[in-house]
Amino acid sequence: MLMLMQSRLIVSTLLYVSIRALAIHCAWITSLKSYDEKIECGLRIGRLGRLVETMDARHREMHGAHAPPVATRSESVVRLLADAAQAPHARIMPMSDAMLALIASALQAASSIVNETYDERTSFHVASARRDFCCDGGTPSLAHGADDGFFAPEGEWIVHTGTEPMPALEAVPLRPDELVIGELPFLTAEELLVTEAGTARFIHFVYSEIEVPAAEVCARNIVVHGAEMPLQFTLDMARQVHDEARHAVMAREMLSRRGARLGDFPYRNFVWAAYGKGRDLAEKLVIEQLIGEGNGLDMSEHCMDLFRAMGMADMYDYYSFLQMDEVNHCAYGNRWLSYLSGGYDERAMDIVERARERIGGTIPGLAPVRLDVRGAAEFSRAFIDRYLSKTVSGQPK
Repeated sequence: MLMLMQSRLIVSTLLYVSIRALAIHCAWITSLKSYDEKIECGLRIGRLGRLVETMDARHREMHGAHAPPVATRSESVVRLLADAAQAPHARIMPMSDAMLALIASALQAASSIVNETYDERTSFHVASARRDFCCDGGTPSLAHGADDGFFAPEGEWIVHTGTEPMPALEAVPLRPDELVIGELPFLTAEELLVTEAGTARFIHFVYSEIEVPAAEVCARNIVVHGAEMPLQFTLDMARQVHDEARHAVMAREMLSRRGARLGDFPYRNFVWAAYGKGRDLAEKLVIEQLIGEGNGLDMSEHCMDLFRAMGMADMYDYYSFLQMDEVNHCAYGNRWLSYLSGGYDERAMDIVERARERIGGTIPGLAPVRLDVRGAAEFSRAFIDRYLSKTVSGQPK
């Protein structure tokens, strides 16, 4: 087979598989009960998103302005993905393992096919992806090997249409049995952080109420709205899913250090409940990224001030990295609201106001507003003038 044709086939096939695997994992995350499994699924979504991003970039580079639709010639891969979409809940993680092992095996095969001199860029992308999917650069073993026609040069092209079989979606994400809906007396961060028990409750809230549900929200955006949006939207949401899963790992470790665990405190599931009130993607982005996480930017800055004053170095370090990511998440919401509203203007502000009214939310939240952080997160002048300017009590340090 001609070398360039072979490289194009490899890139298109890897892109097909990663796009499908990403969407399936995004559907799966709400069907998993275990928080540990949800977190692992979220981390895998991030890895798949990176593979989609690199293979899509290379696919377009190899064809210029006339890039063909994403497609594969491997019927066995298409069957595996269709089978995965029908997996019962108990088989989700084993099927995910098989899917990622398939990708790892395919990357291993691709690395031995692509000529690193003639096709240096594809070779580089494959090598980078192998670090995400192959343990120690080794070759994984699995039932569905990549040598079973994965990069077969013959056969009909099977084009990705976005209408392929997908897992059924949960109306409400499943939760582990140890998490029980309930209420606790309201305490401020200042009141909580003065005791170990209060700090554990604080971390439990972040872990159970914020990070994992935020990953589920962004994954659902990909499943329901990804096909109607530019690919960059899916990549942004996949990146946020991965970030939220990583934050959950950090919170889980912080909670364990304080002798606590998931389920030691009740939870309310308010993030998903609020998200479900959005009538369209624009309102959902406002509810999660602009209101929920936007108010969270101010609160995180306030909490970091408290951590520093109280000598809580581990909490300060945790929140420093969390805050860095959340600035980007809010920026995703602001950019895509601008896209959906045809420009970040009064039309966008009308969407913000409708979404705020639907959830009964307040802008800003309970913490002093930090315009420097809001600006870094790309909140518009229209948003700041309408909601924040009269309430500013925090300025750049």
